[in-house]
Amino acid sequence: MIRPVPETALITGTGRYLPGEPVGSDQLSQAMPTLPIDMFHQYFGVDTRHYVLDPATGARRKVTAENGDEVELTTTEMGALAALVALKSAGLVAQDVDAIITNSTTPDGMLPPFALQLQRRLNIENAQLLDVRGGCSASIQALNVAQMLVATGKARNVLIVSSECTSQYYLKKLREMEEPRFNDVVNGLLFADGASAVVVEASSVAKERDKDGFIIGYSGTQSCFADHKAGFSLHTKSDGRIETRHNHKAISATLPMVVARGYEELSKHTGRGPGEFDVTIIPQVNKSMVDLVSDAGSSPEELGFCYYGNETGNIPAAAMFMALDFARERGRIKPGDKIGILSIETTSWNYAVAELAA
Repeated sequence: MIRPVPETALITGTGRYLPGEPVGSDQLSQAMPTLPIDMFHQYFGVDTRHYVLDPATGARRKVTAENGDEVELTTTEMGALAALVALKSAGLVAQDVDAIITNSTTPDGMLPPFALQLQRRLNIENAQLLDVRGGCSASIQALNVAQMLVATGKARNVLIVSSECTSQYYLKKLREMEEPRFNDVVNGLLFADGASAVVVEASSVAKERDKDGFIIGYSGTQSCFADHKAGFSLHTKSDGRIETRHNHKAISATLPMVVARGYEELSKHTGRGPGEFDVTIIPQVNKSMVDLVSDAGSSPEELGFCYYGNETGNIPAAAMFMALDFARERGRIKPGDKIGILSIETTSWNYAVAELAA
């Protein structure tokens, strides 16, 4: 029996979208003067973030679509805007896409799924659809699937889109409550909005267009310590409101162990440990968490960490590919670089690791 040679998968395009101008902590202090925003800023180290809702008025931002219509920003709309940038970066148009994989913790609705909403928005006539519901590790889970589709010849061009609109829950609640609780303040200041996207292609398809990209090597995700308390949980209450909880003790106790497992997995399959990659992309939410995932005795700089959470806040599902896009655009990644990726999801104690080659 003749077995087809698996195709090498490439990331040929990256893109991102951030709504509005960056919102600094000083602007939030002016909009909500009774909250201890400076204290939170000093601890978490988030300098700016982007919101769909205007912090001063609470109004939802609007943008002008390609056809000239003014539309409200939503999870789907931001995802579409990021996707268009990624497609242009890859030298493709929407009709070239034959598979769409989406992920978000804040989709515009339960059904139809985010992937279908995006297909409609981009006017893609035919496409395989998959919606991955998850946060920080969901992008790598989507990348795993895209790599398999390309390697087996089931798809030529896969569009992965990650998008989050958290301010409609967290910032809105923070603005409206007279005496917000600790969790409400944390959520409103840390979580932010935005979208990112990548295009994954078969190397033979990209070669036809003389297009290069990031070679996708090993990628994998694993949930471990399932019996430990979750660091972050989200529930829908009987009145329809979203209730979220942070367990900082659980994060401090379990996160380092999950990180160690992730590093072990990455080293096992790539032969490189922490600090042995030219660039390590770790899209964690804040400086305090970055310190937790740094290798003992090594600084983030010594490990070659690429971190942009201080500029964007925490955009759970979109953080991974957004960091890759920032790094590519700003020249952080050079030809020939080996790129390590490590992302941790505290809701499921899931780690996601990947190796890319520039």
